[in-house]
Amino acid sequence: MYQNQEIEKYKGLFYSNPTAGLVFDRQSLAILAANGAATALYGYTNEEFLSLTIRDLFANSDRALLDQKLSLEDFESERTGPWRQARRDGGLLFAELTLQRYSMNGRPAVIAAVADITGRVQAEHALMLNEHRYREIFENANDMLYTHDLQGNFTSVNRAAERISGYSRSEVSQLNIAQLVAPEYLDVARSMIQRKLGGDKPTVYELEIFSKSGRRIPLEVSTRLQFQDGRPVAVQGIARDITERKQARQRLENSARALQFKNEELASALDAARAATEAKSRFLANVSHEIRTPMNGIIGMIHLLLDTDLTAEQSDYAGTVLQSAASLLGVLNDILDFSKIEAGRLTIEAGSFSPQEVIHGVCKLLATRAAAKGLELTTNIAPNLPALVVGDSLRFRQILINLIANALKFTDSGTVTLEAGMIESHADYSLCRFAVTDTGIGIRAEELDRIFESFVQADDSSTRQYGGTGLGLAISKQLVELMGGRIGVQSQLGSGSTFWFIIPLGNVTAPASPRQ
Repeated sequence: MYQNQEIEKYKGLFYSNPTAGLVFDRQSLAILAANGAATALYGYTNEEFLSLTIRDLFANSDRALLDQKLSLEDFESERTGPWRQARRDGGLLFAELTLQRYSMNGRPAVIAAVADITGRVQAEHALMLNEHRYREIFENANDMLYTHDLQGNFTSVNRAAERISGYSRSEVSQLNIAQLVAPEYLDVARSMIQRKLGGDKPTVYELEIFSKSGRRIPLEVSTRLQFQDGRPVAVQGIARDITERKQARQRLENSARALQFKNEELASALDAARAATEAKSRFLANVSHEIRTPMNGIIGMIHLLLDTDLTAEQSDYAGTVLQSAASLLGVLNDILDFSKIEAGRLTIEAGSFSPQEVIHGVCKLLATRAAAKGLELTTNIAPNLPALVVGDSLRFRQILINLIANALKFTDSGTVTLEAGMIESHADYSLCRFAVTDTGIGIRAEELDRIFESFVQADDSSTRQYGGTGLGLAISKQLVELMGGRIGVQSQLGSGSTFWFIIPLGNVTAPASPRQ
């Protein structure tokens, strides 16, 4: 095939060369020869190559450029590319061609050395895409993105940096960090650069800059080093405008200070209220005690007066005075107990007693009052009620008297019944329930939640009709809770009421003397 001595001379080198090689006619562009590397690269056999032109190996879009290049009169030799070329299987490759002009039998020919640069082109393309993406992120970020050299001279900024600082890119490129950062933060910024050079990881810190208009802008900054050939050459930073955050933090701190001041005021007011309450309680206790002493004297003298020879009219008058004095003494006792509870001076004692005996004693005490109103006062004591318990018999008796007396007061006809029994038994104590049920006037549903409050009665008019201070139920509730129990009421207006309380009473494990 090769008649030209120069071609014959390099024929062996051509076919053994690891670089793909093609020889083609310059006028017809027909392929005249191909080496083994070319058949491996393109996938054609030698025979198939001889039926192709060099143009057949090029992508359609590149063929016109190839024709233009080969048609130049001064074409001698040239490295050209990259060219998009087609393999036999339809796949594309990028090739760089080194073209050398030859003459074969007086006809112009070209020998082409083909270098497969597909990997390089793809890497460059990927790098270009990454650079494009980085540029998009860089430009469209809401935070300031910037770079400056190790001396602090700015080399690039994004649009957000222009917007936040007020400087254009060209203006920023003429600035150093010393001209932008507030003086009191300049040492911080410079020390961060030195720390980065010393090997510190990316660090977040705060500083303030001056905008072009002179406004101070607080920023949260994170920086990292940029390297070239293994050496740090620049600093890359991200800065976020935290003006709103700092304003919100300031508002929160102001609110916290105001809240603390308000809490201190409330604490002072609460201390003053407690002091006033304690003073009131002490005053009530002292006054009621001082009044109760002469009142006991008055009641004693009335008893003595009733033992003397009196006319029927005088005896009636003295009896009325005695009844009024006893009522007044009851009010004073309630006030004294209430003031002691409020002042925290009332304590619960522990002694052994018989709950049945206390119940019978209370009913005997109030039987006369029930009979005077034509009421039947009954008891229903369950057999499981312990015969002897440990607790405060005086306060237990006081609760029963308050509840039964209250029932008698608001019942005009019918019965008042006291029920007692144990509902739970434990190793150390028994949980006992006591309930006073009457057939009286009852209580409105909306008044049930406040019936145990101090100075409260279910109906203000009942104070005028039935009398009383409204302290009996409040004292009973507080005594029950001091004994570790709870109290409640079920009632319906016009159908009577049931006041109940549940208290733990200690079990007697050894013989004990009943409390006197």
